[in-house]
Amino acid sequence: WWKDPQKADDDPERWLLSFTILTRDSIGRLGSIHDRMPLFIDGDFADAWLDTDTDDHNVRDLLDAAIDAAPALADTLEDYPVSPAVGNVRNDSPELIEPAA
Repeated sequence: WWKDPQKADDDPERWLLSFTILTRDSIGRLGSIHDRMPLFIDGDFADAWLDTDTDDHNVRDLLDAAIDAAPALADTLEDYPVSPAVGNVRNDSPELIEPAA
């Protein structure tokens, strides 16, 4: 959550929910599916990642730790074919993550 500085303090729509997906080069079998994969931040580091007082050096340490942990994590992910509808950004439904017939 963050406050839109262009809106008045009493504007109920001033608070916005947003997120970021960090990516990295794919590794392991994921590399045969796509050239990028999510970079997962371990739950132990989430507070530091979201702390606005975390300096650039500490952020780099967090990213390095996530990159170092990625090979083991990538091996735990399940992959399977899905519908080609996934490739269209206009499609948005829970069925998109179901295995293709």
